[in-house]
Amino acid sequence: MDEEIDSLLRAIESIARINETVTKLTGFESRYRTPGDLELNVFRQSRSGTAAALTSGICEKTTVLLTLDELERLKGIILEAKARLDEIK
Repeated sequence: MDEEIDSLLRAIESIARINETVTKLTGFESRYRTPGDLELNVFRQSRSGTAAALTSGICEKTTVLLTLDELERLKGIILEAKARLDEIK
């Protein structure tokens, strides 16, 4: 499980740095999917800048839209949860 959490944290760090400098096109999108089907998607919104979407579920998908600041807060929550899990090992 630690490997999946570490991979997710690295993906969040990496994907959050994606911006309009990575392409000359007007839009961009970058995705990461965990083995458990949690999908993180960072994309260029036409007027609002860069945003993120977090999607989970197989039959009934649930999606939440996040700002990059909220994505950073999510990373902090995951780091805190990982630290607590490490404490109880």
